[in-house]
Amino acid sequence: MKTYRIIITKNRKKKKLVFETNVKKNATQRFNKLIRNNKVLFPVRFISNKNPIEVKFELLLLKKRSSKIDNNVYVRDELGKITQPIINNDDWVLIKHKPYDYEESFKVHGFDERMCLVDVISKIINPILNENKKDTAHIYRFHNKICFEMGRDISLIVTKNRYRAYEKLKELYNRKKNIRILFSGEVPKDKRSGLYTKLGSVLGIDRDYLWRSMTR
Repeated sequence: MKTYRIIITKNRKKKKLVFETNVKKNATQRFNKLIRNNKVLFPVRFISNKNPIEVKFELLLLKKRSSKIDNNVYVRDELGKITQPIINNDDWVLIKHKPYDYEESFKVHGFDERMCLVDVISKIINPILNENKKDTAHIYRFHNKICFEMGRDISLIVTKNRYRAYEKLKELYNRKKNIRILFSGEVPKDKRSGLYTKLGSVLGIDRDYLWRSMTR
């Protein structure tokens, strides 16, 4: 077993072993590089469930305990108060820790692979905007879904939290000039029946699927 290891935790439970070595310098350099390269546009913040659970990932640099005097570094919360240890393992000592992010991915109707927000923008929204220089696109939301519509093109994105993804798209495109996208917000309940009929006809989706508000 190596002396140093880097792991990723999910809500304080080990998720993945990333790296291990007997050389402290190598472990520290790898840890710092992983943090520098962890650039995420739209990070995962919730686990999909009937009642969404907030999720937090962290990158930990650990050292195998060599004596009883080895102590974990102090861990403080956002208010500066010392919190419970990140690891409850007598064999390892915490040297460094940092928040770590993963890109959230979405199911997009018509695509087999899941997409992150960068993919949605680069593979769906921007190409359609570039093909049609005159019309205005609409982005709106209902239940756990976001809909992008421009002319005859309609894309349906299924999310864990429609508010977060919708607001992020709105924020990104509102930074640009002449975006030709109207963000319409939540579809009123009295308009949804007609919307379900249209989406069912164009996309071939069952109404029960459109009505559902959870990813599971």
